[in-house]
Amino acid sequence: MARANAALHATLGSLELPRNLQAVLGRILAVANLTLTLYLIAQLSLALLGRLTARSEAGRRVGTQMMTMARVTFAVVFGALLLDNLGVHLTALVTTLGIGSLAVALALQDTLGNFFAGLYLQADRPVRLGDYVRLDTGDEGTVMHIGWRSTRLQTLANNTVVLPNERLSKAVVTNYSLPDPEVAVDVRVTVPYDADLERVERLLLEAARQARAEQDGLLDHPPPAVRLIPGFGGKGLELTLSVRVREIRDRPAVEDALRRHILALFRTDAIQMPVS
Repeated sequence: MARANAALHATLGSLELPRNLQAVLGRILAVANLTLTLYLIAQLSLALLGRLTARSEAGRRVGTQMMTMARVTFAVVFGALLLDNLGVHLTALVTTLGIGSLAVALALQDTLGNFFAGLYLQADRPVRLGDYVRLDTGDEGTVMHIGWRSTRLQTLANNTVVLPNERLSKAVVTNYSLPDPEVAVDVRVTVPYDADLERVERLLLEAARQARAEQDGLLDHPPPAVRLIPGFGGKGLELTLSVRVREIRDRPAVEDALRRHILALFRTDAIQMPVS
């Protein structure tokens, strides 16, 4: 291509053409040279950007968005250079666009913030599709969608919570699916100080065994454990039955089953639970 342009320049120089026509043809060749140069720069830059984003998992997740932004930037900048080379003066247009862009940026400040926060969420991945998360604001649910502006959570009540990405990126997030979805469930009971502690422990473990037969989400390993924690309370001995469940969504049903079996076994063995 460069050789062809050089040959055309040489040919034009050897021809006796009208001066105006030579000027037009020279301008066309200059624009063609500039177009070729800008195209090569863009292709090399995009290839380099593609290699850089492919080096890490985070880069691969946002590679498509970064390539799109780069292409748009190249198109705008190179288009302005070509128009300027064609004699189209862009000073007034750039000034007008600058003022207009500032107004648009101010108007879309939240939207742009959510967009870049969405890029951060996809690159850093503090949350993933299918994760169960809880925010410090109290919002919680399963991550169903991470978009360029917002993230949607599905609650246990089957409602949808729409969170702006900027808000999510700034929140303190508890991800119950990382590093693995298994979570601990603690059920606390209080018995009188004169209760037989070993018998109470056996009954609590039996309640866990019975609940396991009903709830697939209650895991056998690690096995249920009973601990004298918090310990000495104002109304009696406070014990904690600890079990593991498959995922956070199993917790409500498992807690319900444990409490029902504990209540039934305590009533059968005449173990009183202090009340206020």
